[in-house]
Amino acid sequence: MPPKRPVPGNNNYLPILQRHLKREQYEMYACGDTGPSVEEVEAFASEAGVRLPEDFIDFSVSQIGGLYLAVKEELWPRGKVFDVGPFWSFLYGLYVYGFGREIPEYMDIRVQTPIFRAESGTNLVPCITIITDANVYGFDPDGVLRRWDHETGECEPVSKTFVEALELEVAELEARKVKMLKERG
Repeated sequence: MPPKRPVPGNNNYLPILQRHLKREQYEMYACGDTGPSVEEVEAFASEAGVRLPEDFIDFSVSQIGGLYLAVKEELWPRGKVFDVGPFWSFLYGLYVYGFGREIPEYMDIRVQTPIFRAESGTNLVPCITIITDANVYGFDPDGVLRRWDHETGECEPVSKTFVEALELEVAELEARKVKMLKERG
């Protein structure tokens, strides 16, 4: 039996959200009161043929269990069919795939991994999606974080840990929100 992992939360993902976001401007949902056990995450990883990084496991077994984060619609109106605008203006949120007991199917890593693999032709396990962006962060079998490009099919390594990539994307979301608010006047 593998040794117990450190207490979840040691990778500072909650302070990332607090550091970068004004909570009242975002919809933020965790996907259950408790995350899965380490054993459940490891069973999934074994079945998927991937070594998940420790920081992603810590995130997964936390009380978050998966994360949905989006700028509130009254601050950032959602694009409609046939709307035209700069690409960034449609990127109003992100989510982290997870295992939470109440996680919606589109964020459930167990459901989405085989779907993503079939659609992308890769062996990645998806972990972070920017809403309306077809490119996806995922882990390769060795646990290396990569970014899959939907146009080229390439899976370039990302020189960041999961937590660092999450912080980058949260900070970029906040910057896009500020830009959107300025443009809306």
